[in-house]
Amino acid sequence: MNIIYHTNITQFAQDHYDRVCTKLKKAKGDQKFYDSSVHNKLRVYINDHPGEDQINLFEYFKTHHHEIITGKPDRLEFHRKKIQKIIKKDKIKFTEKKTVKGKLVDQYTPVYNAIVNCFDYGTFTGTIKAYDLLKPLDVDVCPYCNRQFVNTYIDDDGRTRATLDHFYSRSDHPYFALSFFNLVPSCYVCNSSFKGRKEFSADKNSNPYVESFENIVAFTIGYDKKKGNKEYKAEFYQNEDNFKIQFKKLVDDDDDELTKVINNIKTFKLDKMYNLHKGIIVKLVEQDIIFKKGGLAKDIHKMFPRIFAGPTDVLSALTGYIPDEKKFNKQTFSRLVRDISVEMKLHKGIT
Repeated sequence: MNIIYHTNITQFAQDHYDRVCTKLKKAKGDQKFYDSSVHNKLRVYINDHPGEDQINLFEYFKTHHHEIITGKPDRLEFHRKKIQKIIKKDKIKFTEKKTVKGKLVDQYTPVYNAIVNCFDYGTFTGTIKAYDLLKPLDVDVCPYCNRQFVNTYIDDDGRTRATLDHFYSRSDHPYFALSFFNLVPSCYVCNSSFKGRKEFSADKNSNPYVESFENIVAFTIGYDKKKGNKEYKAEFYQNEDNFKIQFKKLVDDDDDELTKVINNIKTFKLDKMYNLHKGIIVKLVEQDIIFKKGGLAKDIHKMFPRIFAGPTDVLSALTGYIPDEKKFNKQTFSRLVRDISVEMKLHKGIT
């Protein structure tokens, strides 16, 4: 998993707020925002349900709506705990048993549906606003898996963008449905096929807006061979069955960050998915043998000295080696290539 990094990300969150809570140029009585804004929907609901049990909850939403929408992950966790206390204290239910066609089933309560209406993700995701959120982030590859491109593109003839995963699930936390740092750009496989409605939390899972696998785990090659010399690469170079792509721990087993990383690996089946891409490792070794050991990297550098600073740059261009994890969201498999290149010292020893 890779971190979503941008120096202006706090401003992006505010810009997102301004789109979902657009202020009127001139207030209409106690209405300061457009009818469709989160703030105005909360205001109307509170005015229409005076004295009801759930009003404390909606007053909390209204008072803290700005930070609920723009707050960073630690603040979302703070508000989640506060909201859960109100829900418990006021005995608010999101679901209730109803008989439908002779069967007892769970159905969402009017209170739950009112929250969904106020933090209206359905309308948001069907408009240009979702694209406006994603474009400045400039995330081209799914941060959860680093396997799939999720470019944002739109013109008059068509459009495409990442899906938006709700780190805190929308079904259990509808009040975070429009929270900027709860909306993780991701591929369909990670978002829908693997995570789905699984409940993530700040203490059990890594949030790519603030965390990554860096310095916690790294990709490694697990060799299935009799010989103990790890540098004997030809063995798996010829047969993918001789090795596995695995994760190695870089911290102690009791490290809290390791627990979150392992949970993400399990949810997104990263160990299994990456072993579908062993060919990338084979290609790395081929290029190491041909261009480094064969001396072609030096020859290419001599031919194009203005393009490549040295033979190492040549090999980096050929393999996709990116040392800086802040750039991993621009290229698929960048973490895998970096980690294995470092482990096998593929970019060392070229002069």
